[in-house]
Amino acid sequence: MTRGEMSAMTAIAVVGANWGDEGKGKFVDYLAAHAEFVVRFQGGNNAGHTIINPFGKFALHLLPSEVFYSGVKNVIGPGVALNIRGLLQELENLRQHNVPEPQLLISDRAQVLLPVHRLLDQAEEELLGPHQFGSTRSGIAPFYADKAAKVGIQVADLFREDRLRERLTRFMASKEIILKHRYCIQETFSIGAFSAVRKIRAVDNFLWHYMPDMSRAVHDNRACPGRVGRGDR
Repeated sequence: MTRGEMSAMTAIAVVGANWGDEGKGKFVDYLAAHAEFVVRFQGGNNAGHTIINPFGKFALHLLPSEVFYSGVKNVIGPGVALNIRGLLQELENLRQHNVPEPQLLISDRAQVLLPVHRLLDQAEEELLGPHQFGSTRSGIAPFYADKAAKVGIQVADLFREDRLRERLTRFMASKEIILKHRYCIQETFSIGAFSAVRKIRAVDNFLWHYMPDMSRAVHDNRACPGRVGRGDR
């Protein structure tokens, strides 16, 4: 398929069917020169790919590699496991290398990966012992289990303190039971929920900067050629 043929398409989806490491990032890099939007629609920062360009060498885990194309809008979609701290670190690394501010859009429906997800991931691997899965212990499996169960914190919840406090208190209380009775870890997450709210709310202004109506922006441009979608699994 030629670049011209690909440019004539309304949308192109790059989807891995081999549990990762198929070279999706390289395909998206190749296609992005003719794209207006690049959408990361699922996956987390447990893996990534390396980019080498005139700005330097970068290991990206959450950000689409097309953040280096000034004319491309990069979307973190609703299926992504959003590790806010990891995202901040990646953006700061770009600034330190004098990379121009990327066009980044974050879905308000994206769900937030929390420290307790990483703790649960680590505890499960240790419990399994010789039968462990070889997880990166980044919290991805517990995160998606919660997403499927319709629990957890979405980006939209961060901007309503009453809703965030209520959801986070219930969420962390249930995790305390699992940690105590399955993994024999004594933690009081429900008590710490209020301090967690303050820490999470501290990034409100940062996230708001990247949160126009992302779904409408992509929808309004659906008929224009040159879309590229990327997912991880």
